[in-house]
Amino acid sequence: MPEMRMAGKGLVAVLAPVLLICWGNAAWAQSTEARDHYRDGMRYKRQGDLPRAIAELEAAVEADDKYGDAWWALANIYQRSHEAGKAQKAFQKVIDLESKPERLEAARRYIEQTGGTVRGTGGVPLWVWITLVLIAVIVAAVFLMPRKKEEAAPALAPITLGDEEPAMDLDAQPEQGGQEQEAAPKDEMERIIELIDTAPAKGEEFEHLAAMMGAAAIEDSANLDRMVDRLIPLLNSSDRDRRIKGYKLLSMFEGENDRIDGALESFDRSDITDAELEL
Repeated sequence: MPEMRMAGKGLVAVLAPVLLICWGNAAWAQSTEARDHYRDGMRYKRQGDLPRAIAELEAAVEADDKYGDAWWALANIYQRSHEAGKAQKAFQKVIDLESKPERLEAARRYIEQTGGTVRGTGGVPLWVWITLVLIAVIVAAVFLMPRKKEEAAPALAPITLGDEEPAMDLDAQPEQGGQEQEAAPKDEMERIIELIDTAPAKGEEFEHLAAMMGAAAIEDSANLDRMVDRLIPLLNSSDRDRRIKGYKLLSMFEGENDRIDGALESFDRSDITDAELEL
């Protein structure tokens, strides 16, 4: 049994960092070249310049054939441009790569309505499977670890004779007056919200925050909403560095919804260079 417990501790020590890396890297799975083309394509799309938007998005998926957001945007533009054949192929790529139910359903419906044949039922990204397996292994390993404290046996009441004082319990521990218990660690989202306000607009702390935000958004869409609620006010801050930080962090989620895209589009960048806004 001691050997099994030691093995459990070892598995947790080794696999926990791997799991964090998978979560942290999920938001940065695409290459820099692909992300740059995607951002330019989405900007042209909002401006109504569909030919240039198509060119940039095609360059994005050429740079990274597994860029699901770029394929989704490209499929929708093909659809608006009445290029059914190209739209079908792009929507099929969405089905192969995406795990979001609403996108999968929309892609399947378009292909079927335009006379195409849907292949497969929708892919789940590899990092999701890796994450699930690692979680299962870590949970199993934790059960092999010993408890921190054994449950204490109930103390026997001291025996008293008549009016005598109760016998002193020599094993009793003195009370630690005035000492507070160790505070529980902050919730991960609370930590992210705090860092959005305090982290600088660049550097190692900023990059750590960006990775945490990407992982949190993937874990739960409600996390994305909370972060966006905090980021959008930064875009109108009187502090130039806070405006830059807000734009850079919000641009990570460009294309996720109209609220984010609208805030990025209306951002006043007249006194800020493109280089300062790059992630």
